[in-house]
Amino acid sequence: MIQFPFIRLNTQRSVGLTLFVLMIQTAQAQNVGIGTSNPVARLHVADSNVLFTGPNHVVNSTSANPPVQGPGARMMWYPQKAAFRAGLAYGLQWDKDSMGVISVALGNSTKAMGESSFASGAGSTAYGDRSTAMGEGTVASGIASFAAGTQSIAAGRNAIAMGLGNVASNDYTVALGTSNTASGFAAFAFGQLAKATSNTAIAMGISANAGGFSSLALGQNTEALGQGSMAIGTDAKATAAYSYALGFNAQASANMSVAIGNETRARSYGSLSVGSLNDTSDITTPGIAQTTDRIFQIGNGSVAGRSNAMTVLRNGNMGIGTTTPVNKLHIQYGYAGYPGPFPAGLTLEGNQNTYLHLITPFSQESGILMGTATGTTPAGAGLVYNSSQQRGGLEFKTNNLTRMSLTQNGRLGIGTSVPQAGLHLNVGNAEALRLQAVDPYISFVDDNGTFTGYVLSGQSNSGEMRVGTNVAIPIHLRPNNITALTASTTGKIGIGTTSPTQQLEVVAGPSANATKIVIGNRGGFGPAALEFVSDYGLASQWRPGFIMSGDNGNFTGNLAFYTNGTGSGNLYNAVKGMEIRNGSVLTATGSVGSFSDERLKENIVPFHDGLNVINQINPVQFDYKANAPFANSQTQIGIIAQELEKIAPYMVRQTTEGNVQDMRWVDHQAYIFLLINAIKEQQQQLLEANKKIADMQAILQSLTAPKH
Repeated sequence: MIQFPFIRLNTQRSVGLTLFVLMIQTAQAQNVGIGTSNPVARLHVADSNVLFTGPNHVVNSTSANPPVQGPGARMMWYPQKAAFRAGLAYGLQWDKDSMGVISVALGNSTKAMGESSFASGAGSTAYGDRSTAMGEGTVASGIASFAAGTQSIAAGRNAIAMGLGNVASNDYTVALGTSNTASGFAAFAFGQLAKATSNTAIAMGISANAGGFSSLALGQNTEALGQGSMAIGTDAKATAAYSYALGFNAQASANMSVAIGNETRARSYGSLSVGSLNDTSDITTPGIAQTTDRIFQIGNGSVAGRSNAMTVLRNGNMGIGTTTPVNKLHIQYGYAGYPGPFPAGLTLEGNQNTYLHLITPFSQESGILMGTATGTTPAGAGLVYNSSQQRGGLEFKTNNLTRMSLTQNGRLGIGTSVPQAGLHLNVGNAEALRLQAVDPYISFVDDNGTFTGYVLSGQSNSGEMRVGTNVAIPIHLRPNNITALTASTTGKIGIGTTSPTQQLEVVAGPSANATKIVIGNRGGFGPAALEFVSDYGLASQWRPGFIMSGDNGNFTGNLAFYTNGTGSGNLYNAVKGMEIRNGSVLTATGSVGSFSDERLKENIVPFHDGLNVINQINPVQFDYKANAPFANSQTQIGIIAQELEKIAPYMVRQTTEGNVQDMRWVDHQAYIFLLINAIKEQQQQLLEANKKIADMQAILQSLTAPKH
């Protein structure tokens, strides 16, 4: 074996010597050692550096060929291009024309053709200057591009493709993962089958597609096709400019629209849809903003059908439970049957019982307050529940003052916060209640809702006020819970009685005091009267008579009785028949008569008393006591009833007066018949006396006559 303890390869000439020495060593001993006497390889350099140099300036067009070309396994330094190869070439990958200056290719059939390019792995190709291709079948064809993995292609300047089957085809693009494509300028694709096909687009996930300028698609089967659009989730699609779709199968199809959630749809310009399966019955015009467009939707649909929990239109109307709100806030949980519009800022609509709930702790109040923007108390009116003054009740306010209160036990007070009845009005010196209608009325029902028939009504055609019933039941007026007046079912009026049998009955309670009916006149000393009319309401109506009070002066009065005594000539003429004054009775003829028809009488017997009684009567002069029934300040002339009762008991009657059970009164008409009998007795006496006188005169004459 031939040994070379030191070999220096530092000049162009030394190359031939080196090869010569190696050839000798190879031929004779197979292994060559440098710095070792026991080489274990064809070339064994022990404990030292190895230096391979080339020209100071390398260019791609050189006449020098590489040491070896064609297929084969080798480690090769090509100094004319400062290129290095190591591995295996199955074809012409490491031939002169396939080597870029200052390039490195390692592995199996790799190719580094660009200046300062690098290729490693199997079948990788770095075409672009300063490009890198690593892995299996990768291609880095863009300047300063990078391809790694399997079958990935980095074709654009500064492009990066890493993974399996990725393509970064435009400048500054990145494709990472499996079968991704970044074809737009500065686009980014990551995941599996992702596509970023527009400039500065980003696609990440499975089958994500960012086709719009500066768009972003993240997730599975997402599509961001509009400029500046974004699609995130699964099957999300943002197809319009600056649109966003996030979630499952969310779709934003209008410019500046956003769809978030489960199968949501944003179809109007600048709209937002969130939730699940929102309603899609709206009709939109692409590129045109209309007042009825839905700009915000919260979907609450299901596989059974799409629907919205909330909808806001471009005109500012908001709907809860409806997609066509007709007011600023329209809450619907069922179509009421009226299509609108509703002239209100807030509408609650339902096809069943509809409520507005305000819930607070028991110690707190709730309500609805109203006011004007210019007022000093912009919320000075409203409805308040459970205030500190009305626990469990309602207060109605205006001008920041409580005007009406409804207590928790159902009493309603107007002008008072402590109503004492079902309806309590306290309005001071003002009209308390007014009913306005064609024929207004108030009807009454019992606690079971049964109509009782009592009606208080006003008649517009006649201007009259009516209180009555529509059924056969009486009307009672009950002050202090005592029936004072009753109108029966037959139209009879009872005062003090609930069952009148006459047109008017006045009955007082059990008392020693008289029952009185007062007819007054507020005019100065004016009369009062009680009039009687016959044939009332007929053409032949007339006045039989009336009773009227009068003024005698000096605060003394009279009661006059008038009757129609002129016949049909004047149906309302009146003739005074009798006048009663204090202590006297006056008549037009000076007489008082009584019926004396024989047909009215029975048990007729002669009356014989006369002078025998009159001679025993003792007239007296007296004054009535203050408690007498007919108190009079004038001195009276009469008799004592008890004395008369002893001699003529038939002339004295007894009655009850106050607490006196046997008050006496005298039948003065009997005096007439006593006087008649007395005159008759005196007449008989006179006749008898005259006869005696005549007899005496005859005797006297006979005594005095001359004698013959």
